[in-house]
Amino acid sequence: MREWSTGPKLAFLMLSCFACDALGETQYPQPVLAGLGERLAIAAEAPTLAGLQQQLKPNFAWDKCCMMWVRENPAGKPEFTMDRAYVYQPKGEDPKWVVLEARDAPFDEMYAQVMGYNLKAVAPVLETKPTGDNGSGDYAIVLSHRAGLGTVYEIGWQDLLANGTSLAETERRLYVLKDSGGKYRFIGEGPGEGHGKNGYLTMFAIRQEARVTWAKDSQAPCRIDFMVETKDDQWSSGDDPPGFVPKRTKVEYEDMTLDADSKTAIGTGKGRYVVAGKEDNLNTITELLASWTTGWEPGKPGERQKILEKWRSALRRLNPELDRIAIEPGAKVRIAER
Repeated sequence: MREWSTGPKLAFLMLSCFACDALGETQYPQPVLAGLGERLAIAAEAPTLAGLQQQLKPNFAWDKCCMMWVRENPAGKPEFTMDRAYVYQPKGEDPKWVVLEARDAPFDEMYAQVMGYNLKAVAPVLETKPTGDNGSGDYAIVLSHRAGLGTVYEIGWQDLLANGTSLAETERRLYVLKDSGGKYRFIGEGPGEGHGKNGYLTMFAIRQEARVTWAKDSQAPCRIDFMVETKDDQWSSGDDPPGFVPKRTKVEYEDMTLDADSKTAIGTGKGRYVVAGKEDNLNTITELLASWTTGWEPGKPGERQKILEKWRSALRRLNPELDRIAIEPGAKVRIAER
């Protein structure tokens, strides 16, 4: 974990993964902006990312373009501010690194470039995580506190509504530790959450549950474990195409972890899985997974049979201990290697 001390001298953190300050490189974080339009304006700029970071002096930076500042009020309660750097390169000009601000102007094509990404946001510490039809917004909560070790904050940073027909609302989840000595440490970025459309009368929803495990280790005092749930659902409109039958709801899970070394949540190595219901067996789970696979369409029995066989073979290989006739309700059935 990287850290800084509360007070007038804030240590500037730059992770090695984004120390790419040579604009001669062609690998830039997407999107590379070709124009700004009426709604976007440059709040700060520099020829290099390192120069922009030195100018803005964030407390934490990660993912090649993201930054965070932490400030405390007189009572010692923190407030987290996040922003993201973009590469701006109008036609015929040299690229430069910028942070943006949004103006009160009509939506235009240039603003569409940043839809699904982030602009500056301020996350105050709240008592509980907000909920709503359009996501949780920008927030911070105390995820866990352990006397003598510190406090872990979860910070939500909502992406701008994605451009297109999916109406996807996506939200990032960041984690910061304030240790027992009053130092703030950036733990990293966990799995995000969100929801949106992904097909005909079909919605997806991703949520996660985070749990902190504490250890008496000053260098790595905590680890965060996640259970990530991805739900695909479909329904009938009452005016569906011939042969349309809504698919059974599919819920997948994955266990992930975030610690001082990883900086981003990684899988535990056990892969994604589904949880068996009361009436499930290997055949019903095979049919469920096959029905959500590309190519599973009405009027193509040969293609459907191939998809079924692929899933049946994969499930038997990944779950050799499972009985194909009866599966204990609540059993985890692996559906991917990692």
